[in-house]
Amino acid sequence: MSEPLSEFEVFTAEEYVRAFELFLPRDQAIAEAERLAEGAKPQPEFPHATMQLSPDILYLLSLVSEDCAVRAYKLAKVSAEDFTNYQSEMRNRLGL
Repeated sequence: MSEPLSEFEVFTAEEYVRAFELFLPRDQAIAEAERLAEGAKPQPEFPHATMQLSPDILYLLSLVSEDCAVRAYKLAKVSAEDFTNYQSEMRNRLGL
């Protein structure tokens, strides 16, 4: 049986950088993506634990591309209507 992927592994490093670039300069976006990746590394004391992304990160990632939006929606575990509303709220918060 294969190990479950953490939610972090559903998106690429570049997708995380692009998400953070929606509101940060590229160098800071890269640093934030690296910090998130560091936190997602398996911990020896919890070998079967998987990382879960916060709803804000999922909604932010959903703004990167349509493909990211589909993956974020599947992980968000909310209705399509709620997801669309949260996406809209995130756009407004970012001034997009």
